[in-house]
Amino acid sequence: MKRTAEIAFLIFVASLATMRPFYNFAGFRVVPSDFVFPLVFIFTGAAIASGRIKLQKDPLYLPVTAYVLALTLAAAFSENAGVSFTKLPGIIYLASISVITISLLYSRDLLYGAARIWIFASTIAATIAAFTAIGFYLIP
Repeated sequence: MKRTAEIAFLIFVASLATMRPFYNFAGFRVVPSDFVFPLVFIFTGAAIASGRIKLQKDPLYLPVTAYVLALTLAAAFSENAGVSFTKLPGIIYLASISVITISLLYSRDLLYGAARIWIFASTIAATIAAFTAIGFYLIP
């Protein structure tokens, strides 16, 4: 389960380089990585529940927790609480990305692997963008 969570996380990291195509869902813009993340969440949660991954004691949890609590309080006391609470799951989604990243990138090898995958995927996206821009001006 641990290895499955790591592989799903690396696929998620690779998908972060692609912001297109995007889809509109419930009035929000959804990118490909948003479809991959639920798998990362499920596999990591299962690995944590089974004890194969232990939540690291990390000081970065404090600001993430403070961020979520502050925005939850802001949503509760907002003049337009309905809209604020609609956006709160997105905030929790972003916070959970950081918690999962802290939990999974516990070794130098995984950190370097994630960095390499992100650089590789970003290079592919940038190359496609460059050829698209060149093609736009060369092909009438």
